Amino acid sequence: MTNQAKNVRCHCGQTKEHHWVSPEGNLILLFSLLLSLVLLHCCPYLSLLGIVWFLFCVYFFRNPKRVSPKEEGVLLSPADGVVIVDELVTEPHFLHIPMRKISVFMSPFNVHVNRNAVSGVVQDKTELAGRFKAAFDKDASEKNERVAVWLRTKEGHDVVMVQIAGWFARRIVNYLKAGDVVAAGNIFGVIKFGSRVDLYFPDDYRVVVSLKQKVRAGETLLARKKSEA
Repeated sequence: MTNQAKNVRCHCGQTKEHHWVSPEGNLILLFSLLLSLVLLHCCPYLSLLGIVWFLFCVYFFRNPKRVSPKEEGVLLSPADGVVIVDELVTEPHFLHIPMRKISVFMSPFNVHVNRNAVSGVVQDKTELAGRFKAAFDKDASEKNERVAVWLRTKEGHDVVMVQIAGWFARRIVNYLKAGDVVAAGNIFGVIKFGSRVDLYFPDDYRVVVSLKQKVRAGETLLARKKSEA
């Protein structure tokens, strides 16, 4: 599904900021809690497993408050996790031009709320069906199920954020639509249970993180405009 940007509308994501647990986990948490109560009544020993699962889901869907840098000319990490890729590639979804790509791998123990890497206007969005290989696999960017969003900053810089499902993550949630005006550091989606986010951007940004570095969504700087460096 692809939508061209026509009408500009604000989607700053502020309504997503006030929940200590992501709303996307509400049904799973409710089911886990009910299951624990049923098991507690029927089989107290098994209820411990239900309680452990419920607590893990609360931990997984946690949504800690983040304070994003106000610095201009920077790109923020769109996800919590570890940097596993930093390379120059051809952007495959919209622009098909050489761009820098940084990939952040999220384990099941990372926060899975995703945040905008930059402020701008959503130009386009596409959802692609695919496999569910391990998110850290080198082919995951091209073969796994994913949702790609193309942003353009007020300076005219193009940035593409791609949410990628892994073997354990089978559901991608993305709140954005073509035409939305977004703010850097605000929430744009969630990937449930282990996954990856790729960020494509012009090579006139200088990468300021290293491979295997831990990063935090909406707070860690991934790159800085070379003129700003």
